[in-house]
Amino acid sequence: MIHTKALQSLLLVASALLPVGCSSLGLSDPSPIWVVQEAPMVSERVLWVVCENAMVKQGFPVLAKEFDPKSREAHSGWQLDLHPFKNQGFRERAVVAYGLGSPGKLELRVRVEREINENLAKPLDPSLAKWSREGDNEQRAQILLQTILSTLSTRD
Repeated sequence: MIHTKALQSLLLVASALLPVGCSSLGLSDPSPIWVVQEAPMVSERVLWVVCENAMVKQGFPVLAKEFDPKSREAHSGWQLDLHPFKNQGFRERAVVAYGLGSPGKLELRVRVEREINENLAKPLDPSLAKWSREGDNEQRAQILLQTILSTLSTRD
């Protein structure tokens, strides 16, 4: 009887530590990688038009009609890049956020989320894709941010 209670206690502690162990092994979702830079102060409408044009220029489908007023974020649609081999196909989505920066400036934050297709049977069929979260594409986020900034800086 004593051994049973000790075993139950040990199993309870082990099950409580399991999520910690998984995250330390890198099995949890990767942290978002935001690219941040200040930009000239413009209206939200002007900022949205510039961001929308930059997303289109970089190949992201645009779904939103403007920034979400609560989160001050805009999400593009998913840009697909399918391949015939498992884990080679992927999709990416841009997220642009803004807030107040230093006086007279906006703080722009950009990230590009990336997911890979783990479907082995039919990796070229997007309706059967099995998407798995992968780390953000920081380089692509930097390119998108630079596209936005270069358009805003020519408005002066």
